[in-house]
Amino acid sequence: MLLGHAMKKLFLVLIVFCFTLTVAGQDITKLEHIGPVVSFTKSEKGVALRCADDSEVQVTVLAPDLVRLRASFGKPLPARDHSWAIAKTDWTTPAWSLSEVPGSIIITTDEVEVLIQRSPLLVTFRDAKTHVVINADERPMVYDAKGVFKKMLFDPRSLLNRGRLYRRI
Repeated sequence: MLLGHAMKKLFLVLIVFCFTLTVAGQDITKLEHIGPVVSFTKSEKGVALRCADDSEVQVTVLAPDLVRLRASFGKPLPARDHSWAIAKTDWTTPAWSLSEVPGSIIITTDEVEVLIQRSPLLVTFRDAKTHVVINADERPMVYDAKGVFKKMLFDPRSLLNRGRLYRRI
């Protein structure tokens, strides 16, 4: 019985220790926020956003319920487009529209609305019919401009410089 109690205490101490290390390793306050949107260009498949800090964000409509966001921080998006999350590369672009309201850009398909707030750059996904929020950024995208977390990542180039994000609604 005493051995079982000691094992439980040791297990609890290990969990607290691991949680403490995890929390310390995830301090995102040292990361740089992406700049506000200063201009955008509409294409057949979506919108390319240019930010004040020279970052670029590409919003691509892949399906009525699937919108892809791709970001490159502090520099233009690379010409090579590779997805780690979606194997399919040939998409038939569905019908979508673009509208502007003061401070925001709205992309709408039959199923989803993507509201892009310009400053700070925040993205909100809403149901196109009810306008109920499905998912919304609380904070702007961030990146490791100073290399704070470089040693903590397996391959920092794959995560920090490519900044891909996929959301299936």
